[in-house]
Amino acid sequence: MRDPFVPGQLDVLADHLRTRRTSLRPGLCGDIPLRVGLTNGCFELFHAGHAESLRSAAGMCDLLIVGINSDASMERIKRKPFVHDEHRAAVVSAIKGVDYVVIFDEDTPMALMDALKPDVYIKGGDYEDKQDSPTFAHAKSLGCDVICTEYITGMSTTKLLEKIRKT
Repeated sequence: MRDPFVPGQLDVLADHLRTRRTSLRPGLCGDIPLRVGLTNGCFELFHAGHAESLRSAAGMCDLLIVGINSDASMERIKRKPFVHDEHRAAVVSAIKGVDYVVIFDEDTPMALMDALKPDVYIKGGDYEDKQDSPTFAHAKSLGCDVICTEYITGMSTTKLLEKIRKT
C-alpha cells in the first residue's frame, strides 16, 4: 500500500508532479505529455459506485490523483465520519489505476486544483447536475476539462446509510 499524502504535504506532491509531468507517452505524431486527472470525495463506506467512478476516472487520464476529505473537512460538510481519513485513503490507494492519494482539510478541492494543476477534473455521475457549482467553475477557470462519470443507479453512501438504519 502506498502511503497517502496528508495535510501539509501537498507541496511535496506538487513538486513530485512537476518532475512527472516532464514524462512523455508515445503518440502517433511524437511524444505527448502525461494527462493528469484529479477526483475527490469522502469515499466513506466504499461501494461499487465508488469503484466504478475511480475505474472510469483512471481511464480518462495517464496519472490519477484522488483527494480525500479529511475527518475535519467531512465533519463540516456532511457529518462526523465513521471511518478515519487515513483508513479511507488506504482503501482508495489500493484501487488499480489510482496513482496518488492526498488527504485535504479544506471543504472544497479548489486548493488541490491550484497546487496540482490537473488537466482533467473528474467527478461521479451524481454530480452531473452540479456543473454550475463553484468547484466546477474553478476547475474550468484553470483550463481543466470537467467530466462526470456514469452514475450507477442506487449506489450512494447516503442510500447505503439509509438501508443500514432501517435494519
